[in-house]
Amino acid sequence: MIKLDIPITIYPDVYDALFIVRCEFDLRSQAATLYLAPAQSDAEGIYLGRKEMVDQTVLYRFPEMIRTVTLQQNLANPDPAIEGMLSALATFLESIEQAIVITQFDPGGLATSTHQIGMTQWALNSTYEANGTREVGVREVEE
Repeated sequence: MIKLDIPITIYPDVYDALFIVRCEFDLRSQAATLYLAPAQSDAEGIYLGRKEMVDQTVLYRFPEMIRTVTLQQNLANPDPAIEGMLSALATFLESIEQAIVITQFDPGGLATSTHQIGMTQWALNSTYEANGTREVGVREVEE
């Protein structure tokens, strides 16, 4: 959470922070785009929006995203800070991979669907294997 020095008032609510609410990562090009929106915070939590009942209907109100930040690694001259961030992201993605494998046999499970290119078709059934101490990266084509 990024604490604002001057809170944003979006009547009638006061938002005292910015929070990353959407992220797009491409580990191949080593780019990350982060979208920030106003949030409210207190000792118990960080609140990204409001839930309301209007005529027996539940509505959610979220402030619009107000800032976009793009981090792009210079592949010719890598920045250690961005490299560290993308490495931490790869570790986080392991928990998502586990969830995909655990739910692969649920109806519509991602890992069980087939993938076809041309005449060749592959099943995507999977097991999970931890990265361990291996790093996620790109290597040069060997001639």
